Formats: sequence, C-alpha cells, structure tokens
Amino acid sequence: MFSGLGVGAHNDPTSATVTFETTQHNFGSGMVSAVQISLTNTAASTNWRDNLITGVFFTLPTSVGPLPTNTTGFDGLAVMVATARGVIVSNANVDVAPAVNITSTDGGYQLSNGPFGSAGGASYSAFTNGIATVSMGLTGFNHHAVNGEDYGIFAAGSYLSSGQFNQDYPLIDSSVKFWIAAPATWTSMDQLGSSVRITYGSGPDEYFTATSQRIAPEPSTWALVGAGLAAAAYLRSRKRRGARS
Repeated sequence: MFSGLGVGAHNDPTSATVTFETTQHNFGSGMVSAVQISLTNTAASTNWRDNLITGVFFTLPTSVGPLPTNTTGFDGLAVMVATARGVIVSNANVDVAPAVNITSTDGGYQLSNGPFGSAGGASYSAFTNGIATVSMGLTGFNHHAVNGEDYGIFAAGSYLSSGQFNQDYPLIDSSVKFWIAAPATWTSMDQLGSSVRITYGSGPDEYFTATSQRIAPEPSTWALVGAGLAAAAYLRSRKRRGARS
C-alpha cells in the first residue's frame, strides 16, 4: 500500500491510499492474470471540486515494458454519484475505464505509458505509467483531459449538496478499482518504485507524494495469531506426551 497527504485548495487537507495486488480478472474473453489497483480518497471530507482525487502515477522497470491501455487489458469500476442539482443519485459498478477522448461518453480514466514530460510546471519524467482523468497536455494522454474533475473521487462524508457539488456532474464515491492485464514481465509488486504521485483537481501541478507503507495487523489480529500459536504449541505438547506414554 502507498499512502500520502497534502494540502489542497483553500488549505484543505488531501490524502489518499493506493494499493497494488495480483488477482484474476475478466476483460471480456475469460479470466487472466491481472494487477488490481485501488485508489481511495482518505481525507475527512472533500469540500471543493479542485480537491477531488483525479489520478495516480507510478514507476516500473523498463524491462516490464508497456502496459495495455485498451479495453482488452484495462478496466475500472466505481460507485458513481450525480448530485443532480442537490438530489444525490448513486449508481454502483459503473465502468470508468478506459477513456480515449475528451467526451462524456467514453468512460472516465485513461491508462498511459510514459515517458511523460512536464505540464503545469510539474515534471512527470520519473514515472513510467499513469492513470488519470486530467493530464493537461502530458505526453501519452489523448487531449489535455479526459473527463476532468467530472470523474474525480470525493472523500466519504462529503457534503455533496453544497454549492461546490450542486451540479449534474458524476463523481466517484470514495474509491475506484482498476485492473490491468499483467505482462509476463510484471512478476512482483516489489518491482514498483518506492513512491507514487497522486493528482487532484484540474491539473498535474496539483499533486502529493504517497510512499510505500507496511501495514501492520490490528491488535485484534495479533491476538488471534497469538491464540493460534498457543493452541498449536499445546497440541504439539499433547502429541509428544501421548507418544511417550
């Protein structure tokens, strides 16, 4: 897991997590090996449209090669919310990838392979791959944006009937999941670079860095592990005593 935080528009805190894990996914012609990427807005709330989470950029070794960017190798699902002039309408499991142009009918996200240049004063040359709705001219993406903030991710608990969100724009509720058909050369999540870049708002110059985090089990989990080890030790002890008698 990667986690990070920043300060967005109006000095509001922004934060997010990104997880990468191996799985199986059906891109339309049967289950294949894939990498699942979950991008989650973990801020307390999103009060401004320009603090919506809009993308993630990551780094793989050049030996992995390009990732598939079309419908046969890239997929995404999310719970979409349209505020409909103050009336919240939710629709689960909406296909949000891949997008190919700047239209409202082509999905919400693009997956692009680098190399990337600079945009909005920010250099993306250190990243080999990116998934985003807003690219603002970054090399590899079609047009300057896909659906822009219309497909941004808001934090759980946000007040979506406010003036900032009281429009007929579809937004993503808290988290989105992507699947990428894994090349045979992508054999381990350890191949990922030690940090990712998370973008928010309407341009690549709005971002923060998320670093790799080792997630420790909760105390209750440790208690279960300890109980299991104790039980195993007890059973081994009984077995040894039985063998001696």
